[in-house]
Amino acid sequence: MDFEYGGCTVYITAGIENGKIVAQARIEVTSDSVSSIDDTHDMEFHRDFVDEHEAIEFARERAMAWIDEHVEQPGQAQSEAHADGYAGPIR
Repeated sequence: MDFEYGGCTVYITAGIENGKIVAQARIEVTSDSVSSIDDTHDMEFHRDFVDEHEAIEFARERAMAWIDEHVEQPGQAQSEAHADGYAGPIR
């Protein structure tokens, strides 16, 4: 499964490793976004998944959460900084 989210391309896979279902997510940060980490981030999940669909959904949710926490969109910091309505000092 591949999808775009938060300025990133996300690749999700699931497979069998040592008789257990394992999910993987690869996050590639696009050039328009800023990440405090490398441009590519790999995640692997070893849990007691019921099937590959559950593993893929879990990896998708974790990848989106990672992007929300680590990737800043252009202009995002400024709009968040003024979300409370404060526009700075009066001059």
